[in-house]
Amino acid sequence: APEVAPPPPRSPPGAIESLLVPTSVEAGDLLIVRVRWRTNVPAWVTASLMEPPNFTSFRSATSTQIRAAGSYSDDLRITVDPSNADGGNRLRVSLVSEAGETLAEETAPVTVEYPEF
Repeated sequence: APEVAPPPPRSPPGAIESLLVPTSVEAGDLLIVRVRWRTNVPAWVTASLMEPPNFTSFRSATSTQIRAAGSYSDDLRITVDPSNADGGNRLRVSLVSEAGETLAEETAPVTVEYPEF
């Protein structure tokens, strides 16, 4: 009988390939996040600055437009809400398909500081 090669491993439909995040930002300033990502399906990237203590809510967020399958590099600009919780926040970056499925997610710590007057 002829040998049948096993199917190649299925690559995930999308991935966040790299994330460059400042470790701190002042409230009211721009938090600029560089993200490289790829997708096999129409998708977009969202970024949310999740607030302590339980990181379930946010006041500061942004997203890209929906894009066709491909590889992209974006600078996401988040205006940090002046009432954002200070201290240790957690940036959540998600790659989301057009159908609303989260394809990939990364998090990074970001300290929100208040300027001294």
